[in-house]
Amino acid sequence: MWKAPISKIGKIDHLMIDKVSGRVASAVMSFGGSIGLGHSHRPIPWAALKYNTQLNGCVTDITEDQLKDAPAFSDDSWSDRTWETQTYNHFKVSPYW
Repeated sequence: MWKAPISKIGKIDHLMIDKVSGRVASAVMSFGGSIGLGHSHRPIPWAALKYNTQLNGCVTDITEDQLKDAPAFSDDSWSDRTWETQTYNHFKVSPYW
């Protein structure tokens, strides 16, 4: 069976933890740019990532275009359930709450 090659779209910069449940809510991914300049950050629902022991890292079906088109966020977004719902819908995963 043929398998598509794995491409790297970014790296997980940090995790966001839900204060009430203590569960990982999102992984903030850094992507784009070069030599450390011009990169962007986007939160990705934790449910959209799967850990691959052979690669020693996370894999996802998310494309770079999906990252670029994700709902805009700011520091206020983390407490906005409407924004969270839009983000989970965008990445087609069930919310953690």
